[in-house]
Amino acid sequence: MRAAHLRPAAALAEVEGLCAALLRASSSRRRRRLRAELAHAAGRLAALAAGAAWINRYQGGKS
Repeated sequence: MRAAHLRPAAALAEVEGLCAALLRASSSRRRRRLRAELAHAAGRLAALAAGAAWINRYQGGKS
């Protein structure tokens, strides 16, 4: 796997892990905290994806 794919892959794994934890959470306090963490992680993933698309577009690659 190319090094450029490692950060998005790690961000996606974090989102997946938080989703799984949210499904198993038993207390409303924990679910609330996990939803907040998930929102931040999803934002990071979106930013990485947008950055990758921008780089591909301006370096002549496919997005």
